[in-house]
Amino acid sequence: MTYDNRHMVLEFVLSLSDGGAETLVKDYALMLDRDRFDVAVVTLFPIEDTANARLLMENGVSIYPIMKKKRFIDRALKRLFIKQVISKRLLEIVRMTNAEILHIHLALLKYVAPISYNLCGVKLFYTCHSLPEIYLGSGKKKENMAAKLLIKNNKLRMIALHSEMAREINEMLGINDTFVVHNGIDVDRFKHVVESREQIRERIGIPANAFVVGHVGRFDPVKNHSFIIDIFSCIFRQNPNSYLLLVGAGSEKQISFVRQKMTENKIEDHVMILSHRSDVPQLMKTMDLFLFPSLHEGFGTALIEAQAAGIRCVASDVIPECAFVSENAIQMPLSTSAQAWCDAAMDVNRKGTKKSDLAEFNIKDIIRRIESIYLGEAV
Repeated sequence: MTYDNRHMVLEFVLSLSDGGAETLVKDYALMLDRDRFDVAVVTLFPIEDTANARLLMENGVSIYPIMKKKRFIDRALKRLFIKQVISKRLLEIVRMTNAEILHIHLALLKYVAPISYNLCGVKLFYTCHSLPEIYLGSGKKKENMAAKLLIKNNKLRMIALHSEMAREINEMLGINDTFVVHNGIDVDRFKHVVESREQIRERIGIPANAFVVGHVGRFDPVKNHSFIIDIFSCIFRQNPNSYLLLVGAGSEKQISFVRQKMTENKIEDHVMILSHRSDVPQLMKTMDLFLFPSLHEGFGTALIEAQAAGIRCVASDVIPECAFVSENAIQMPLSTSAQAWCDAAMDVNRKGTKKSDLAEFNIKDIIRRIESIYLGEAV
């Protein structure tokens, strides 16, 4: 079926790193119905060589970075007026592309608010990708004020990842119409990996008979890599044929910290760090156990992916309950010891409680949902 008019959508995000929000933006850009939508991505930071950026460029999706690599003196001068510079450039891109829909992600509302009166006729949406308190709470007054201004002037519509988040956003902003749109995953990609487990292990250099513990997430304090190292160290003492696979990217400072702790625990020869990967389903197929001890999560997409892949999971009890879609996923308090997490992980008879159905997170259905929101058809 073809349509008379396509709608131009801009997805505005900090960068195209391989995090959850950025991956969702990549999925929107690649999967929205091309007969109905043209999609481009606006990033605050320069384009980097990441899996998400590569996939978008390979598929012909336009990417417009607001900040470009320039001489230091240019950056120093612009730092004095950075908010104005970013807002002005964003408006230029909106006008150049004739955007009808601007979907904002992460803490970027403060750059949209200054051009509020220049966005007449542009539909605005904002997705909260973490705890509302982190992006819109008392410590983020500029973002909170920007959200309220854009709701008042531009009818900005808020999007939450689950119903509890929607309730919190409604209370925080004095509204009652926040949409709920889960982060979706391609369930088939994680359930049906053609390459064999043995082939994948050989390809990445892990022994075929090893016990593989895994984690997928950016190297950031909130992901709690330090505790992952502690838990794995306990597992390694029980089973010296164990390997830890850390999939994700992040700052050199955070990665160096993790490497230092690996060395201190004398496990560095049994830990692999793999960054900017587009083969996460294959890497998950190598895993026997998935650790997810985040200090907080807006959603926990990687945990859902791991369950779809059929891996036994142990996750912190601060993860939203809707992310537990299998009895293979166990909740553990962050206050308990690494040894307690190890014991729970290795007790194969211990089961978790399924809170949701995996089918609720099928990316194809999520895309249809976001399309209906963009077109004003959703309630």
